[in-house]
Amino acid sequence: IIQANTAHDIGDTAQQIRENLTDTTTLITPEFMIRRYLQTFHPGLLADLGPLPDLTAAGKNIPWPAAAITALSKKLEKLSREQGAAISAKEWSRYLDKSVPTDREKFFRLAFSLKMDTQQTLDLLLAYGMEPYSVRYPLDMICLFCQKIGGTYTWAQAEQMLSDFMARRTRQEAGAAAATADGSTMMQSDLNALFEANLQGSNAQKAL
Repeated sequence: IIQANTAHDIGDTAQQIRENLTDTTTLITPEFMIRRYLQTFHPGLLADLGPLPDLTAAGKNIPWPAAAITALSKKLEKLSREQGAAISAKEWSRYLDKSVPTDREKFFRLAFSLKMDTQQTLDLLLAYGMEPYSVRYPLDMICLFCQKIGGTYTWAQAEQMLSDFMARRTRQEAGAAAATADGSTMMQSDLNALFEANLQGSNAQKAL
């Protein structure tokens, strides 16, 4: 702690304070979080991109070369296709720069493509200024279930589960019960019980 405080000591002069506040390498931005996540959990994707600043060790928000971003985006496009998410290389380039997903579904496509778990996804949601998971949203509920352990389900599977739910909901809409004040707590409790039951594969999907 002492070393960290010393390294980031802003001093007591106006010049020192200004330099610290305008130092972009100390900002935790979404694109920095994605690049650091890739370096930590998918180092194989970066193997042939040349030397890159180590964001995991230094903790500094240092940009990567444009050529590396372009090459990495093509790899991520392929990875997202394997997950059924279909995010283009051009879109990945924007996410690795300073662009923001335009809606919640696009965000979850990104998280599934990178095989993020719930905590990693939550950190990125908050970094993008989006709401955290809400069990009252069918999409969020399904993603929360699928991402409990990152990489367990693909985006294509999550999308199919949402489609199945929407079809079932439409059929049962006429007799739907009124919303209750404690509905979120009950749904979260049910989901936690499902996790604790440690059901596998199709049994877990059926229970959800």
